[in-house]
Amino acid sequence: MKSSNGGAYFLKARSSSHAHDPIQTYRKQVRPLAPYMMLWGTQWTLLAMLQYIWVWPNEHWLGPATFIPAFIFTLWLMFQGNRQSTRKPSSAANIDPLWLLLLLAMSVGAIALMDYIQVVDRFFLVIFPALLVSIGYTAAGKWLGKPIALLGIWLFALTVIMSIGYLGFTPTALRFFTGLSLIVGGWMIRLWNVNPVKN
Repeated sequence: MKSSNGGAYFLKARSSSHAHDPIQTYRKQVRPLAPYMMLWGTQWTLLAMLQYIWVWPNEHWLGPATFIPAFIFTLWLMFQGNRQSTRKPSSAANIDPLWLLLLLAMSVGAIALMDYIQVVDRFFLVIFPALLVSIGYTAAGKWLGKPIALLGIWLFALTVIMSIGYLGFTPTALRFFTGLSLIVGGWMIRLWNVNPVKN
């Protein structure tokens, strides 16, 4: 009987520690970002693979061909998120979809602007997002734990190595691995919320 009470106390204390764990709280708050990360990670990896394995006569169409479906699906995810938040108004973990759309539009617009006025080359347009994503992961590690920070350090190191030791397929490879990191990051967030673990 004493052992049973001790086990119950241990489980209660463990669940209480998870409830007050700030890392778990932040991981729950970023849960809505997981499908967007996996979606755009898939778009980046698919674009990179198409550029590598398929020699198209008009390669500049590959970007819009993968971007437009991803953008439409993003709007659908936002619509679904709004419907769920309407049904569950008490949820504190919702992230404003308009904020996500604004950030996405500004990011794409900034890169398109730099490309249009030709202040940067195509190589920069791949390296810059990879560096931003890697730094973002590392910064997020303060709130989401070590795994996401290590993912950022790995992507940063890979970007530096591939940029300095330039190879012919570096832009395609960096686009692929940046997209892959987004898929992995989204998967980690989903896994944390299905089976919460510390750090």
